[in-house]
Amino acid sequence: MIQRKRISITVNPTLVDQVDTFVAEHPNLDRSKVFDEALALWYAARQEQAMISQFSQEADRAELDEIEAWRGVQREAAASLFQRR
Repeated sequence: MIQRKRISITVNPTLVDQVDTFVAEHPNLDRSKVFDEALALWYAARQEQAMISQFSQEADRAELDEIEAWRGVQREAAASLFQRR
């Protein structure tokens, strides 16, 4: 099991009230679980944003060369498979 860390944060009181209302309606949850989920969603959004940024950049010369090298490997593998038959 993951060891949880205790932290202290300051949060907008309206948000805390909303969390408390939600938790009161869902007995299997507590504030910590709600904040865990919120932070996990925040982290996933940051990862998605980073991937979008990474994949929207134009490839540099080294990356283009690597792609072409892999295409060569694929062509050789395909040719080898067809020659065996």
